[in-house]
Amino acid sequence: MRFATAADQQEAVSTLNRYVRATYARDYEEAYSHIATADQRVTDRASYVRDRGPFSGFTLEIARLLASYIEINPLETRVVDGQTRIKIKFQVPDAGKLGPMLRDWDSEQLEGLSDTERKALLAGIDKLRRNHAISMIEGEDVFDLIKEGASWKIVLNWASPVNVAFQTSIPSSVPIEARLARSDVATRPGEIFKVVLNMKNTGQEMLFARIGHLVDPHGIRDYLDLVECGFLLPVRLAPGKEEEFVSTYLLRKNLPEGVRQLNVTYAVTLGSN
Repeated sequence: MRFATAADQQEAVSTLNRYVRATYARDYEEAYSHIATADQRVTDRASYVRDRGPFSGFTLEIARLLASYIEINPLETRVVDGQTRIKIKFQVPDAGKLGPMLRDWDSEQLEGLSDTERKALLAGIDKLRRNHAISMIEGEDVFDLIKEGASWKIVLNWASPVNVAFQTSIPSSVPIEARLARSDVATRPGEIFKVVLNMKNTGQEMLFARIGHLVDPHGIRDYLDLVECGFLLPVRLAPGKEEEFVSTYLLRKNLPEGVRQLNVTYAVTLGSN
């Protein structure tokens, strides 16, 4: 599949624009309409919207206004495995820095504003925009699209698993050996999985070990829930004895689009009871 005309390419970029603006505004009803049918078969509209926590009412109106300020510029368009891949450079308003002006995005407070207060708030945002006083976040991203009939759709590959890799980190001075039953887990958002960690005290004295839980990328850590853990507290290890610890995880359904790899490190240090 290749772009037949410049107009065809423009339509694909236009779809991407609408999708990016909708997701920024947390207008997930709109965003879902731009997602490929194969992905929609994996996650229905109601679940997609509910799991991501959509904006509504006046809060959505504000978010849509800010989303209208987004600038997207295609850097590269190419074909990969029969799909069109578009690399973009983007600028989006820094919603966090606008927090004080927007009641820290507290929907209850925003919805409670009078008509006069709402108009004043929207006018204030527009004034900041005209004065180039809204901080923008810049970055690059890559999206895959496929043509369905006369429309371009965003391909998110929801059916593809997310790989969660596990490893241990133990200082050479700590007399502990650690072994993972498996170092990689293929899972999907919404699924629960277990990880087994075996630890052995190779020293001559009783030890208490702390096991830190480090997730990379750090910004994705909150999407991997530790449902049940056998080593939240320091664990007691008798000399020469091996102990088994089981942790249960849940990968949240609202995992950001495109995330296919997480890395978890069990950092072992000596602790006290």
